[in-house]
Amino acid sequence: MSKVLQRRQFTVAEYHRMADTGILGCHEQLELIAGQIVVREPIGARHAGTVDRLTRLWTSRLGERAIVRARARCDSRS
Repeated sequence: MSKVLQRRQFTVAEYHRMADTGILGCHEQLELIAGQIVVREPIGARHAGTVDRLTRLWTSRLGERAIVRARARCDSRS
């Protein structure tokens, strides 16, 4: 017989309070999605390359009509 576990969703304020008090580590890669704390997977080379190609595509298509900005990948090994 299996039990159904109840989940509790967190608010943004609770999430920030957990970070401020040290419950969530400052170097943990976490994000709050629909009230659930989710571990964010590191960005791999394939994903970073796709983002770079899409940024180039949108920049060339939009020209001066918009600013295209992508979050840069940080790699401490380089």
